[in-house]
Amino acid sequence: MAKCPRCGSGDRHVTFEDSAKALEMIGVKEKVKGYHKFKRYLRSGEKVSGHGKIARETLIIDKEAKRKYHVVEEQNEKGEWVLKHKEDEPLDRKAGLEKS
Repeated sequence: MAKCPRCGSGDRHVTFEDSAKALEMIGVKEKVKGYHKFKRYLRSGEKVSGHGKIARETLIIDKEAKRKYHVVEEQNEKGEWVLKHKEDEPLDRKAGLEKS
């Protein structure tokens, strides 16, 4: 074992620690004949935001009701959830509303 160049000690104990948090996201599509790809789509769960922080996201696209609902909350340094993005608006043609 090599000795410390500074103090000459040969007794070195090094400990490495790492932790991870599992993030969950679930997505559900309701498929019905007459709708392109899906009739309703729901995605909800946790993710890592563009800023590298833990975020909660809820996305609902309902082609029958012609609505899109999207909410993203980010966790701040204190552990509190802060609203970062909220959308509740009608779907438009470019969002795939047209029936096939």
